[in-house]
Amino acid sequence: MSATGPGHGVGEGTDGLESGPRRSRREPGAVLLLAAAGAAAATPALVLSVWPGRGSLPAGPGLPALLAGCGLLAASAFAAALFALLRSVSAEEDALVQSARRWAGGELSHRTPGAGRRLSRLRKALDQMAASLQRSHETNRLEAEERVRQAERLATAGRLAAGVAHEINNPLGAILLYANLLVEATPAEDPRRGEMERIAVQAARAKEIVKGLLDFARQTPAELRRVDLNEVVLSVLGLLARQPRLQAVRVRTELSPLPLPVEADPAKLQQVFVNVVLNALDAMKDGGELTVRSGFSEKPGTCRVAVSDTGAGIAAEDLPRVFDPFFSTKEVGEGVGLGLAISYGIVEQHRGGIDIQSVPGAGTTVRVLLPLAPEGA
Repeated sequence: MSATGPGHGVGEGTDGLESGPRRSRREPGAVLLLAAAGAAAATPALVLSVWPGRGSLPAGPGLPALLAGCGLLAASAFAAALFALLRSVSAEEDALVQSARRWAGGELSHRTPGAGRRLSRLRKALDQMAASLQRSHETNRLEAEERVRQAERLATAGRLAAGVAHEINNPLGAILLYANLLVEATPAEDPRRGEMERIAVQAARAKEIVKGLLDFARQTPAELRRVDLNEVVLSVLGLLARQPRLQAVRVRTELSPLPLPVEADPAKLQQVFVNVVLNALDAMKDGGELTVRSGFSEKPGTCRVAVSDTGAGIAAEDLPRVFDPFFSTKEVGEGVGLGLAISYGIVEQHRGGIDIQSVPGAGTTVRVLLPLAPEGA
């Protein structure tokens, strides 16, 4: 663009602007002004040329006005570019605000439209955060649904177990009583005495199974008090120290050097850890290593105990059923499948969790997670 006036010719004879200006042909006082307007490099430049000719006013007095006009044009262009930038940022900001409101409303699958470029890094970061929250929410939902299903199975099995146990407990007691009386009344040399003793032994075993059913069905309330989880674990290992199966394996303990205070019923927690340790020993019939670890868990406000063995492991298809009542991978006659079901119910009573990880042929790890007792409890 070129600004001209009377006596200010552009391209007139030898007085015009050319691609290669020649200073010898300019008259004194000639002024050439170039103003770059706009915030972006692509914005055209504004070129003001003042070329005084013969009879024109001197350049000196008009120079301040020209500079003021140039500055005004540059400022206007800058303001227009800034306004366009702010409108673009505001639109992207509105989109992020709307996305945040939808996420707060539970729509974690929503993603922010990616039309804008100004806040693209922030948009991508927020979308990644929403995706992570969605995965975590889905995992928590599935775990909660599984806990509900497990609780329903335990409740149904408990009602069934209570009914069966009460029905057979009395006649079973009579069988055991008369079998023992027959054993006492039969001479040692009588060949029938051995058969009578087997009857008494099996009746006693059935009595223990019924007792387990009743314990499972009752789920008596826990008597909570502040205890150190490390002390509970050590007491269980002490109770089982004379077990031949425990003496046949290497035992390694890695307990937390700090106390792990929990609000718990120590007798019920002992029952949990006895069940878990005995299951681990049953899995290592040919020897192995039993490892018991305790410490603070990754989840804030909780602690954990992990019992690991180097036994046969559990098949992948059996893992989802290990806490079901009456499910067992042991040989017939070695268990009725209530130990882990009872342990699951006890841990739930303590607002904790229990899970199992296993690799067939490599071993199994059972983890018990419990909330830490509040300060001053």
